[in-house]
Amino acid sequence: RLYMRVIMNNNKKLYTIYTRDICSFCDMAKGLMTRYGLSYDEYNIESHPHFKEELMKAAPGATTVPQIFVGEKLIGGYTDFVQYAEDCLGQYGEGSL
Repeated sequence: RLYMRVIMNNNKKLYTIYTRDICSFCDMAKGLMTRYGLSYDEYNIESHPHFKEELMKAAPGATTVPQIFVGEKLIGGYTDFVQYAEDCLGQYGEGSL
């Protein structure tokens, strides 16, 4: 199991997700966060191009969205986040995610 200790900045939520418009994986990731009751900051790289620059600095190898961070630690995309959720947050409801 993956365990992390993350110190939160009072002005920023623990989870950050970089998204774009019309992105089914972004929608699924946000839905999963909501089902787990997680608060997150969303940065749309299409609506606000400066967020794309910010993402490229934080995750230079990122070529898709969503890109999800816990604190400043990059989790990755939707599939990576599902694995993180199962490992660190436990199963949600009945069965696997």
